[in-house]
Amino acid sequence: MTEDAAALDRISSHTRRLKLDWSTDPVAVALRDALVRRVREFPAVRSVWVAQVRWRASGEEHLMLHVAVDEDLPSASADRLMQILLGEEVKLGPRHPKVGMLALNTTTHADTIAQLDRQGLDTVRHDVESGQVQVISREYDNPSAAPANGAAPPPRAKRRWFGRS
Repeated sequence: MTEDAAALDRISSHTRRLKLDWSTDPVAVALRDALVRRVREFPAVRSVWVAQVRWRASGEEHLMLHVAVDEDLPSASADRLMQILLGEEVKLGPRHPKVGMLALNTTTHADTIAQLDRQGLDTVRHDVESGQVQVISREYDNPSAAPANGAAPPPRAKRRWFGRS
């Protein structure tokens, strides 16, 4: 078995043992917001999915970032991005969920990446050529109904920057 095939088999086995879902956990939202601010610093990072993960065997839950990269694995960019997110952006305390990361190569793991895209997870996409960052989130879906008589909608409540010092 080639190294790429072995890596693909490990990822496939990994995803069969987990259930991924969208998360409203404040840590998940803070990670998504931090990704928007920091992803441009990592040209090899194409997309990041933020998910609530439940291990099927134990029922244990964590947060997981799946990071699509245009570089060989193990990904130095994905590792450094996680160090910055958890070291500078989102401070985790003892009561917060654990956070894990799985790097995926955009070519080798294209099927897994396509599957992640279909799951409705918070996604941060980075287009290096244009410098654009796109956020896909259920939080922004189904906006509240427009106010009557053309009145301005109420301002959106500001979220505090989770755990930043």
